Amino acid sequence: MRSWRDYINVDRMRDHRRWVNDDRPGEGPLERIEDIDFSGARFSGKAFDFSTFIRCKFSDTGIEYSGFDGATFVDCWSDTANLSYSSYYDTTLERCRLPRIDFRWSHFFYALLAASSFDESSFANASFIDCTIRDCSFRGCRFADTQIDKSYLLECDLRDAILTGSPNSGRSYETHFENCDFRGADLTDRRFRDTTFTRCKFAGVKGLAIIEGPVHVIEPDFSDAGDGSDVRNPDAVLAMWADRRTT
Repeated sequence: MRSWRDYINVDRMRDHRRWVNDDRPGEGPLERIEDIDFSGARFSGKAFDFSTFIRCKFSDTGIEYSGFDGATFVDCWSDTANLSYSSYYDTTLERCRLPRIDFRWSHFFYALLAASSFDESSFANASFIDCTIRDCSFRGCRFADTQIDKSYLLECDLRDAILTGSPNSGRSYETHFENCDFRGADLTDRRFRDTTFTRCKFAGVKGLAIIEGPVHVIEPDFSDAGDGSDVRNPDAVLAMWADRRTT
């Protein structure tokens, strides 16, 4: 049975980099990695561009400062891991269970996150630019000072998430949240501009967000159960942050 050491070695990583640089002719050395247990592995600064991980396990793994551009993760799972300071350009994570992962200072560009759970993970100081995120759970996640711009989040669970900001970071510009659950989330100092909330849940939201430009709210739900029994006028959301409006 193969182990992660069969993939993470000098020769194979070098051949994979050559395959990527040559525009990926044929099947690459790390193009498809299936049913491999990376638990306990420690390595950093590796390039897994255009690799596909299928049913792989990453528990207690340290793979920081690495590149996963163009990579795909399907049906992968973990329980605590360090994937921080890494690049996820045009990366797909689908049907993954990745709670308590350290994604701090990582960058997601044009990424797709779908039908996955990231509960209690940290995305502090990370960035999501032009991403599509649908049917994902981020309960209790840290998005402190995280940039979420030009992205679309559909049916995501952000209950009790920390989405706080600071003067120079922590913003959501030109982003659309649809059918997302913000109950109990902390939005203190998160900056919104050209942001849309469609049929989102807001009961128990904490903190004052900062409105720096147009914010569009459609059918906000303030019911404790999130069952749509307390849909209010959109002004109810904007009134929460009225004292922090800068426009």
